Amino acid sequence: MAVALRRSSIGYGGYAQPELEYETAPSTWTEWDILPRQQIRREERVRREQNERPRYQETPQTRARRRRTVINCLLVLVCFTLLSIVIAGHAAIASANLANISLQENITNLEEQVDKLSVGIANGSDITGVAARAESELGMGFPSASQIRYLSDESAATAQTSASAAAVSQDEAAEQGFFEEAWDTLKTLFS
Repeated sequence: MAVALRRSSIGYGGYAQPELEYETAPSTWTEWDILPRQQIRREERVRREQNERPRYQETPQTRARRRRTVINCLLVLVCFTLLSIVIAGHAAIASANLANISLQENITNLEEQVDKLSVGIANGSDITGVAARAESELGMGFPSASQIRYLSDESAATAQTSASAAAVSQDEAAEQGFFEEAWDTLKTLFS
């Protein structure tokens, strides 16, 4: 046992400490037995922590490589975004073009209907067409010579004066009272 303690106290130049050699199994744990085990556990824990957190040494080459990778990823993202915007713009243009085509077809259909209706109106308002329809559908005809009456200027003037005299007599009658109208009526009956 003394050999083992002596080796542990001397150490081996910073290398791992050797295990204790016992000639006989110890009956109780002494302070010399517990301390090396605690130190071994502590050193193992420190090594484990160092192994879990690996340390990288960043060189300028690795930094430049990372920077290029990030720049390339951003460039791809920007290109994808620009292409998406261009495709969306072309889709909007195509939909507007389809709407224009459908509106143009609607306009041509309406123009054809207007042309048909204007031809129908022109045919319906033609004087010869109206006369033909009146003769065929309604049985009308042109007046004969006996049905035509001509008015001369003198008869038109007398008709006009008689109409104005009747209007004046009606105005006077409106101004006269009841008894005067009755007297005038009796005069005209007996005269």
